Amino acid sequence: MFDFVHEKKRLVQIVLALIILPFAFWGVDSYQRSGNVEAPALVDGTKITQQEFENALRQQKDRLRETLGSNFNAAMLDNPEMRRAVMDNLVAQRLLVVRAKAVGLAVTDEQLSQVIQGIEAFQDNGKFNKKRYETALAGQNMAPLVFEARLRDELLGQQVRDAYAQNGFASNSVVDNIIRLYEQQRVISVSSIPLQSFVAQSKVSEADLKKYYEQNQKEFQSPEQARVEYVKLSMDGLSGKVDVTTDEVRQYYDAHQNDFGAPEQRQAAHILIAVAATAPQAEQDAAKAKAGQLLQQAKQSPGKFAELAKLNSQDPGSAANGGDLGFFGRGMMVKPFEDAAFSLQQGETSDLVKSDFGYHIIKLLAIKPSKLLPFDEAREGVANKLRQQKAADMFAELAEKFSNTVYEQSGTLKPAADLAGAKIEQSGWLIKASAAGEPWTAKMLQAIFTDEAVKNKRNTAAVEVAPNTLVAARILEYKPAAVRALSEVQEVIRQKLL
Repeated sequence: MFDFVHEKKRLVQIVLALIILPFAFWGVDSYQRSGNVEAPALVDGTKITQQEFENALRQQKDRLRETLGSNFNAAMLDNPEMRRAVMDNLVAQRLLVVRAKAVGLAVTDEQLSQVIQGIEAFQDNGKFNKKRYETALAGQNMAPLVFEARLRDELLGQQVRDAYAQNGFASNSVVDNIIRLYEQQRVISVSSIPLQSFVAQSKVSEADLKKYYEQNQKEFQSPEQARVEYVKLSMDGLSGKVDVTTDEVRQYYDAHQNDFGAPEQRQAAHILIAVAATAPQAEQDAAKAKAGQLLQQAKQSPGKFAELAKLNSQDPGSAANGGDLGFFGRGMMVKPFEDAAFSLQQGETSDLVKSDFGYHIIKLLAIKPSKLLPFDEAREGVANKLRQQKAADMFAELAEKFSNTVYEQSGTLKPAADLAGAKIEQSGWLIKASAAGEPWTAKMLQAIFTDEAVKNKRNTAAVEVAPNTLVAARILEYKPAAVRALSEVQEVIRQKLL
C-alpha cells in the first residue's frame, strides 16, 4: 500500500483532494461563549455543533477528574488553550472519518454490533442486555441511532490511525539485532541463602525497641481525624424531584428532530478524467472531449458503467472497484460532485460534472433515506434531558441560598438540609491529609479541619466537591494528631530491627 503511495503520488493526490474540502478557521472567542448557538467549526463542509463541543469538553473534564482524583481542579479546563485543544481533537476525529470513507474503509453492521455487545456497561452477567443498553443511553440523553452513528465514525477513524500506527514495518538492522538477542544464551549459577535461619538467631532487646521508638516518633504518629455530619445539594439529587410532562417531551422532540435521526446517505460510482483547473485550455478541452465520449457510452450501455470505470477512470482509489465510492452524506464530497449526486434518481447517470480535479461522470447506485427515531423510543431520553435541564435551573437558584444558610445558621445543618430537600448523613473517621474521593476531596477536608470548624464546631462553608454538587459539614467527634504508645507499636519495631 505505501509503495503504491510513493510511486503514484500524483494520482493519489486526486483521491485525497476530491474528499478533503477546506474548513472554516475559527477564533478562540467563537467557542469560548457557551451560549453561542452557531456551529463553532466546519470540517470538510460539515458542522461541529456547539452541543458537540460542550459534550466533548464535559467528557474531558470527567476523564481528568477520574485520572487526577483529589488533585483535579475544574479551573484547569476553563482556559482558551484547553478549549482549543478539545476542539482540535474533534476536528482531527472528523478528518479521520472523512479520510476513512474516502479510501473505502467501512464498518459493517455486524462489526458495529460486535463492538457494542462487547462493552461491559451494556452487559448483564457477561452477556449483552438490550434493555441495559437502552437504559444506559437514555441516562446519557442519547438515542441508540445517534450513539451507533457516532461509534461507527469513531471506529472508522481508528482504522485510519491503526493503518499508520500498526503497520509492522521494521528495518533490516533492527530485525538482525532482535534475532541476535533471541539467539543468545547464558550459563548461570544460583545459590540460595535462607533469611529465616539468620532471623531465628537474632534477638531485639527492650532497650533497642525503646531507643528506636524514641528516635523515630514521626513514624508512629496517628494523624488528625474527625467524624462529621454533612448535607449535600446536587443537581442529580434535585433531578429526582423534578416532574416533566408528556407535552413538554413532545414539544422538545418536535423542535429538535435533527437530534433523533441519521441523515440521508447516497452510494455513487464515478468515472474521473483528471485535468487541473489551471491546465492550458487545450488540455481542458481534450479532457472534456474524452469525458464526453465516455458519457455517451455510459448512457447507451448503463449496465457497463463499472467496466468503463475500471478501464478509463483516472481515480486510483475507486477505478478498480468500478468507480464505486461507497455511501456518503452531504458535506463529504466537493460541492459540484455533491450537488450532482444528490440530484440523481437511483440508477440514473449524470451529465458531465466539472470540479477542480477534472470531469466526472456520476452514477447513483443506492440511497439510504434519513431515519427518524420514533417518539415512543425517544421519549425516555428526552424526558431525562428535560429533567436535567430543570434540575440545573433549580440548582442554580438554590446554590447561593444553600451557601448563605450554612454560614448564617452555622450551629446546625438542619435548615440547609430542609432547603436542599436532603438528609443529614454521617461519615466515618476522616483523616486530614487523606482525600478519599467525592465528597471527601482535598478542598472539603481542608474546610473540615479549619480552627473554626474544629474548635467552635461551626458548619463548614459550602464546598463544590464535583460539578453541580455542594457539600457542607459539621464536626461530631475530633481526634488530634498524637504519637501511638510503645506498647501498640513494639511488634512493628521488632520486625524492622530483625
